[in-house]
Amino acid sequence: VVAGGGGGGDHSGGGGAGGVLYSSSFSVTAGNTYSVTVGGGGAASSNGSDSVFSTITSTAGGRGAGPSSAAGNGGSGGGSSASDAAYGSGTVGQGHDGSTSGNGGGGGGAGAAASGSTGGVGLINPITGSTAGQNVSGIYYLAGGGGGGSYGTAGNGGGGYGGYPGSYNQGGSGAANTGGGAGGSGGDGGGQQLPSPGGSGIVIFSYQAPVQKA
Repeated sequence: VVAGGGGGGDHSGGGGAGGVLYSSSFSVTAGNTYSVTVGGGGAASSNGSDSVFSTITSTAGGRGAGPSSAAGNGGSGGGSSASDAAYGSGTVGQGHDGSTSGNGGGGGGAGAAASGSTGGVGLINPITGSTAGQNVSGIYYLAGGGGGGSYGTAGNGGGGYGGYPGSYNQGGSGAANTGGGAGGSGGDGGGQQLPSPGGSGIVIFSYQAPVQKA
């Protein structure tokens, strides 16, 4: 169960990835109804939305920091801005903290905390046969953190890259159905700063076929 990723910050923290919760033995009963909510990615400078399957709720990713908004806490925390060293905290068991950097910190990923302007790496998709997530050399990652502004690098798992200074100052959006955080906008003080939205989450099922009696 992967929540929506956080939006990128305006100059220039990366958004945190959506939280990830996995159960290998969730019991279901034939004929019962189970609620499913797929969390949306956060708009620019906003937290994402939670994803839900029955009693399992994954926490949305935190927004990247900007001049007028602090980094958000969440499944994974958002990165700091160039002017504010505070980063967002992740939720234990779901994700990791964002980071701080002079150019804007990266957002935390589900698999690891961010480091400097680099977003944290996501988790390898644990569902056998599923191709959901970002394909990196045949391995599918979910919920990577967004890169901090000014050339920040996203973590594997659908996180957006950090925006470039100058005319290429918009960070990359988190990829849909990954829970990836968005990249923060570039920050050279010139031009319009354009934060980006986080990636929507996803709920993945795999079930064992019933045993046929002879």
